[in-house]
Amino acid sequence: MSATSVPSPSSAATSTAAPSGLNDAIVAARALLDARAFDVDMDLRREKRPDAPVETLIVAEGRVEPAIGRGHLRVDFSGLIAIPGASGSPDSNSITEVIWTPEEMYARSATVPTETWEPRSRAEGRSGGGYVGRLPDEVLGLARLIASSRPEEVEALEEAPINGEKARRWLIRMAVEATAIEGVPADVPVATQLRDTYGVEAIDVEVWLVGGTVRRIRYVIAREKAAYGGPDRTTVTYDWSQAASDEAIVVPPPP
Repeated sequence: MSATSVPSPSSAATSTAAPSGLNDAIVAARALLDARAFDVDMDLRREKRPDAPVETLIVAEGRVEPAIGRGHLRVDFSGLIAIPGASGSPDSNSITEVIWTPEEMYARSATVPTETWEPRSRAEGRSGGGYVGRLPDEVLGLARLIASSRPEEVEALEEAPINGEKARRWLIRMAVEATAIEGVPADVPVATQLRDTYGVEAIDVEVWLVGGTVRRIRYVIAREKAAYGGPDRTTVTYDWSQAASDEAIVVPPPP
């Protein structure tokens, strides 16, 4: 994924009100939700301000079939659980595969070739599956939030490059009550907990379009005092692209 920097809303170029009629970002998000298949890359980065380097904690890649609500991701937690200075084989829990449908999800370690899929319902995943169990909600939940936005809530930002192409960008501020319904953020998907942890009432979501197609969805949440004592800023980015293969996602057979 590209390491394009993300301007905060306060430092972004002059914003203008969304034009009358349905905004292009809303139209593109609805088209994404109706699409047969997209490839997606995701990462979660944390910056301990002001002088610490940006850490990439979670990386995921895979395929999503939005129209039927099915997805398959390989989620790498190496950056989150790595011990500084350690070497050797990856922790068996550091990379996880997850496949989901609207009703079911299946997870297994991607570092153990003989690992079997562990099935559970999506409801069970949300309540007891940790981050992996909640991640499927966020993947398309962000697109649903954009698709259901009102044009007057969408602000235009300056164009910016993404992978060598010029993208049009918009910013939408979404109340935490609305994001929580869609499981956003995946690590803190409860509105009251999000308020307690970050002290925010809304999340700013960026939408990037190239040629009328969603190419990036990104949100940033920051706090002045984290558990370790200092401030931090978390950036979650989803980069979307046309599916490289026509091969459908295969759901694991029943155990």
